Amino acid sequence: MRPVRIATVTTGPSTGLQGTERFLALLVDVLKEIGAEVHQFHFEQLNPPRPWSIWDRLGWRVPANAGILAQRALRTCPPFDLFIAHGLCGWALPPERKITIYHGCYAAYAETLRGHITWRDYITMRYIWGWAERRAGRASVTVALSAENAEYLRHYYGTQISRVIVNAIDTDYYQPTKDKEALRLTLGLPPSACVVLFAGTWSIAKGADIVASVAESNVPNLIFLAATNAPPTGVGVPANVRLFLRQSPAELRRLYQAADIFLFPSRSEACSLALAEAMACGLVPVASRVGAWQEITVAAPSLSQFLLPPSSGPEKYIQAISRLASNPSLRAATSASAAQAAASLFSLRRFRAEYQALVADFAASTTVSAI
Repeated sequence: MRPVRIATVTTGPSTGLQGTERFLALLVDVLKEIGAEVHQFHFEQLNPPRPWSIWDRLGWRVPANAGILAQRALRTCPPFDLFIAHGLCGWALPPERKITIYHGCYAAYAETLRGHITWRDYITMRYIWGWAERRAGRASVTVALSAENAEYLRHYYGTQISRVIVNAIDTDYYQPTKDKEALRLTLGLPPSACVVLFAGTWSIAKGADIVASVAESNVPNLIFLAATNAPPTGVGVPANVRLFLRQSPAELRRLYQAADIFLFPSRSEACSLALAEAMACGLVPVASRVGAWQEITVAAPSLSQFLLPPSSGPEKYIQAISRLASNPSLRAATSASAAQAAASLFSLRRFRAEYQALVADFAASTTVSAI
């Protein structure tokens, strides 16, 4: 029997460093391991860009591009057996041959950031992109990256999620270092200080305003680092925050391994790769309860005390960080718990098994073989 032919329909290619692109690269590798024939369709293939001025004003460029990609995939010969779509990218694909993987919920994101974004962006994400996400939920299988993500999709769209499969990272690569003191010396960091790291886009959505307020609180013996993929805009960076721009995975791993605490007051996540990587490297997460926080607290109950409600202000984060900074034994114990939880919860083995089983179940119900 021939291998299953799969088309992925996504916003970006599998060669980028954004979270969804890294997820796609991993998923493609996992599918190829079982002999699947995978073809990628993504927005960067739509060149030269079409004159979308009116559509842009109305917020329809993204759903329209997804529709164009869907038509390309559907017209490909021989036809594909299965389509795997990233969220709203699947709105125009046939439900009976589609797996939709949700990396978030635009309606929930828009509501969370209401007051921080323009009214046009709010309308676009809440209703136009939200409409496309709802349509994409008409699928053979729907996957969410966390229990919270699944609940948002049910609440806003009525979408019933078939499976929750959290993100995965290479936990053989992301591990605590055996010589933190030497690593800190190479980075010019004091060996005895408590180092707090933030990694992500320096924006309101990721809680950069809270990070800035915490850094400005002048808690004794704290060093603040921030790794971000672009020069900060909108939210100022305090003078005592050491900024690292456009770090490679290897450079970012060094920062994880050199730090003690991962400060991540993000306002919206589905399942943060940065948080998973930081935990795997032994950082204690002082973070908001968004994304995979429920899964984390099940895997490591001791971390729940440092996962704060999304409405928490800077003072709550300052209290949590101060407690850890002043108690090295507590920091060491929770660091070990974080690394152990990440090794099991975000393991490649689990991710591989769940997605390969998903495709195998589909193949078993058709005339093709996934092996």
